[in-house]
Amino acid sequence: MNDIVRKVRRVQRRMALNRFLDAWTISLLLAASLLAVFVLVDKVIYVGVDPLLAFGSALGLSVAMAGVLAWIRRPRFLSAAIQADEQMGLKERVSSVLAIGAFETDMEKALYDDTLARVQRLSLAAAAPIELPRRARFVPVPVVAAILALFLPTWDLLERKVAADKVAATVAEVQKVAE
Repeated sequence: MNDIVRKVRRVQRRMALNRFLDAWTISLLLAASLLAVFVLVDKVIYVGVDPLLAFGSALGLSVAMAGVLAWIRRPRFLSAAIQADEQMGLKERVSSVLAIGAFETDMEKALYDDTLARVQRLSLAAAAPIELPRRARFVPVPVVAAILALFLPTWDLLERKVAADKVAATVAEVQKVAE
């Protein structure tokens, strides 16, 4: 039983990784899009936040959000057994063996032995392949847009940068006088 449970746990972990990659793709798209908008707003109206800090924050936020989403949507043990059955063509052998638990009759023992033999021969990569979601191909679009927006000239329509520079100069003068 331990060999079958171990294989199903590995399928479950691979399914969890796939769900994390899916959630990370979604959160990375959202974070990169918000980052591109933020950089554009910073070019038009000075915000005063370092763009590298914003990039790092967006990346960290996307990983954290993906982790939370993946944890909420994590696969259950039985769903991993069912996926292993379906993907490897085992005709519900694994889920039946796990549902039976204790093997008292000869038929139950034969089912266990047959399932164990089949599971040991099959590859986990076929049961739960690790794949990037299709929407991952769109992630570079907002990232490139944010990077290109960094090279735009700063317009500072509300002259907030000038005001921030005056405040910094005043603070420097006060500190110089205080010494």
